[in-house]
Amino acid sequence: MLSRCQDSTEQLIEAAVRLNLPGSPDHVSKLLRLATLSPTIQGAVRDEVVTLSMALTLADLEEPIADEWVRIFRNLNVGLNRQRELLTLVTEIALREEQSTAAVLFDTPIRQILSPSSDDMTAAQKYRMLAATLRRRRFPNIARAEQRFQDLLQTLPLGPQAQLIPPTHFEGTVYQLRLLFRNLDELQRHLQTIEELRQHAAFKDFLE
Repeated sequence: MLSRCQDSTEQLIEAAVRLNLPGSPDHVSKLLRLATLSPTIQGAVRDEVVTLSMALTLADLEEPIADEWVRIFRNLNVGLNRQRELLTLVTEIALREEQSTAAVLFDTPIRQILSPSSDDMTAAQKYRMLAATLRRRRFPNIARAEQRFQDLLQTLPLGPQAQLIPPTHFEGTVYQLRLLFRNLDELQRHLQTIEELRQHAAFKDFLE
């Protein structure tokens, strides 16, 4: 509204400062850009669903896609970092598969997670399911390695006090074996478990 009454950016900044509004040229420039965006994005900033920086990121997308992201962020009730994570995953999947962002965003598995029929899940549960689905699609090799590892765990004689920890993102070859014990008897049982692991055919194949 102020910009309609000012002849230059300098005058606009002076008027903003007099009204105790942010007077940074960069901030004023961002607000002027925000004023040109869709009512959906402006409303999301007003309602603190997205930050100004995220609104300007969405401004680079086609308006229907940007508005759809706003609806998703409202639905999931996630903060800036998780918003960026989801946005990046979808963008990278689209590039990797040579598809449009819309094709990924409106793919059936994604819509099923976000559909009203899934409202028996909490927002946090929806986010975790959506993020996991996108990560599996973005990093299929890691997803296969994770599934193979989980299948292996079901066959190992670890028990409740032993935990086998794989390399982060399966990007290395070093595994950790975490053992919990309260006395020598429990430690002795762990020694037996380690020997069973050493002889376990599926475990040996997995490491090789």
